[in-house]
Amino acid sequence: MFTELDLTSYLEDLKYLTSIDSPTGHVAGINKMIDFFTKKSKALGLQAIRKNYNQESGDCLLITNASIEEDLDILMLAHMDTVYEVGTAKKRPFNIVGNKAFAPGVIDDKGGALLGLYAMKHMDLSQLKVALLLNSNEEEGSKNNRIFIEETASRSKYVLTLEATRVSKASVDKRFGMATYKMSFFGKPATIYNFKEGFSPIYEVSKFVRSLEMLNSNNTGSLVNVVVLPTSQQDINSIQPDLHLGLQARFAENRFFENLETKINQQQEKLPDNLQMKVEKVSYYPCMPQTFKQKELKKMVENAGNNHNWQISWESSFGGADSCFASLAENCIVVDGMGPLGANFHHEQEYLDISSVEPKCNILIDVANQIIKQRQMQIQKEEQLEKTRLLREQREKELKEKQNDSK
Repeated sequence: MFTELDLTSYLEDLKYLTSIDSPTGHVAGINKMIDFFTKKSKALGLQAIRKNYNQESGDCLLITNASIEEDLDILMLAHMDTVYEVGTAKKRPFNIVGNKAFAPGVIDDKGGALLGLYAMKHMDLSQLKVALLLNSNEEEGSKNNRIFIEETASRSKYVLTLEATRVSKASVDKRFGMATYKMSFFGKPATIYNFKEGFSPIYEVSKFVRSLEMLNSNNTGSLVNVVVLPTSQQDINSIQPDLHLGLQARFAENRFFENLETKINQQQEKLPDNLQMKVEKVSYYPCMPQTFKQKELKKMVENAGNNHNWQISWESSFGGADSCFASLAENCIVVDGMGPLGANFHHEQEYLDISSVEPKCNILIDVANQIIKQRQMQIQKEEQLEKTRLLREQREKELKEKQNDSK
């Protein structure tokens, strides 16, 4: 079990990790994070496997007691990148005030990544195949790295995502999907003197935006928000030749995203001859839906919480995370918010609740123990069924021999 001695070591390690600037795309900082986790994992007798799917963001790291191809009982997900620019770690060094630890990335998600490693230290890995996958670009939508997440989740039975526990002490069993776009429309410039020769994209774009508004749903909470981005146009006497939009959608069902993509594609296909449209998908997360299959894992988490004086509740999140990609794997079961408690993500007051570290780590360990116990009970059940089958066959054989003797 995770003890007070572990907590002292955990906080020392967390202080070091948060002293590293590791914004998405800062490969030198990501490499320092990887070096730390590699050294620590090898000291525990674990493999540390580097994988690269995106040169700009650096490697991902898989810490495991299995081979890269083996099926896993438990996959834990966390990320090493933050949203803070280089230099922030020096400006706002690790600081403990009361029961809270403050630092850039302390809860999103360096505290969660570290918690996964400490949990593996105390799991009975002779009985289970476990992995901790550390992503290098989660904060920018896991570009390309989602392939690694989906592949690893597809051979995992349970996925525990180490994003923060909410301040309500709730973990997360549902995430809305999220898609963010930048769109540019280019017409033809003109002034008051040659007005008829120009073409303004504003009227065409306004019809497009109204059509997107029809996707909004009060029933599911899905929505589309559009903002106009700045342009260089200043002269009200001239036709504005270009218009730039920022669009973000949050959706409870993935078919909402499919409908959104259809509308965008249709708009591109029916553009007037004198209008051009450029679309950039900045980031995308599918939704992580609540499923009946979660019931089994949620019950184990709740039992573990009761064992460590932490009452587990569940809530939905509007933010995307790597659990969304893991949930696309057909046969694995995913829950989120399994990291330490904390709040103020992406903010200078970001913090981790120190008192949550011990119970949350022990909950992870307890879930692993329940899986082992569940497997042992299944083996015993299968052995008993096999004994019953053999006994029945023996009795049938004896009865048949007796019948033959009587003839």
